[in-house]
Amino acid sequence: MLAGRYELKRLIASGGMAEIHLASVRARSGFEKEVAIKRLHERHLGDRRIVELFRDEARIGALCSHPNVVQVHDAGDHDGMPFIAMELIQGSELAAICRRGIELGRFLPLAHAVDVVRQAAEGMAHFHALVGGDGVPLEIVHRDISPTNLLVTRDGVVKIIDFGIARVRGARDELGGAVAGKLSYMAPEQLRGEAIDARADLWSLGVVLYELTVGTRLFRGPADEVKQRILRGRVQPPTFVRREFPPALEAIVMRVLEPHREDRYPSALALAEDLEAFLRDAKLVSGPTRIARYLDELEGLAGAVRRPDLDDLARAWDEDEGKGDLDFDRDFAARVAASPSPVALTAPRPRAPGPELAIADADDNDGDHADSAGAVGVPDGVTGRGGDDASAGNEEERPAGEGRGLRIAALGFALIGLALALAWVID
Repeated sequence: MLAGRYELKRLIASGGMAEIHLASVRARSGFEKEVAIKRLHERHLGDRRIVELFRDEARIGALCSHPNVVQVHDAGDHDGMPFIAMELIQGSELAAICRRGIELGRFLPLAHAVDVVRQAAEGMAHFHALVGGDGVPLEIVHRDISPTNLLVTRDGVVKIIDFGIARVRGARDELGGAVAGKLSYMAPEQLRGEAIDARADLWSLGVVLYELTVGTRLFRGPADEVKQRILRGRVQPPTFVRREFPPALEAIVMRVLEPHREDRYPSALALAEDLEAFLRDAKLVSGPTRIARYLDELEGLAGAVRRPDLDDLARAWDEDEGKGDLDFDRDFAARVAASPSPVALTAPRPRAPGPELAIADADDNDGDHADSAGAVGVPDGVTGRGGDDASAGNEEERPAGEGRGLRIAALGFALIGLALALAWVID
């Protein structure tokens, strides 16, 4: 028994500074509830910085109460070992879902990709807006938003997890000034070691949005080259990669990835509102239940038993007026799977067909992972796995907004030409 209340059943995962166990807790009334127990690795007990980071994670988690943020039920010490009792999430990391979708030829449809990020933005808005007992904002910054820290439950609900390196206003710097996080999802100001605010988390979520909707990693390759690309703040617009990418969604993506934080969305809630508006205006339908149906389809393709409740619902959807919207989702996914590799202005290397997204594991490939211990910087000269080349020069990238300007100019010339033609016909 842990702390006299929790019975550990089995190890679920181990990595970074902690391990996760499936456990049960028995209430005084007699019923049992399964929970997840996060325990600090014994090897870290002598490191005061890591112990304090772990306890900070418990304190921050206890403040959060939102459907899109993991719930913390309890925290404490048992035989000198800190632990956190959290809700048990039945689901998968977003990274794993993307890999599974690629393997099965059924990549995450556009509507669902947008809604996943919308849900994450709403959860992020919650902890960004938390205030202390004195009424002063706590200024919580997660600092490690990535596809491995976004879980999607079997019911299609997104959960932000792992506040292991999160910061709160006035907290001690337990990292000793080191840059912490995953390099490929780090905002430029975070990478430079500057003071950061909630807009750094927005950048990280913007990278996730880009990757989910475009179908390719944004920053990948040798660590030094990835750092330079991020610091230059030059992002290739989605339409350079997927010509049929919706312009309205591209505007959202490019705004959240602005290199200067003053030009990004002012809040995660503002981003969530724009994503919701895009889905509505584009007549795309998503939401937790439909995402759950997609996850169930993946399970079925992998040979698992389908959920009968979702199967009945799917038949009902096929008879309603939303059928066209669902078909559009499938068509977009099919186009991503069948489309050529990203457009390059230099001679392209041969690449395998299909989505190129290979979202990293928690121990990522780019030398970019500051694990839950959070006390590591970004090593130099680390080479990542193959795939998208982070060494592409400036000729393959455009500053945020430049792609939109060219399209607006082209549209203007087209309208002028049409006006002249109409005037000639009238005459």
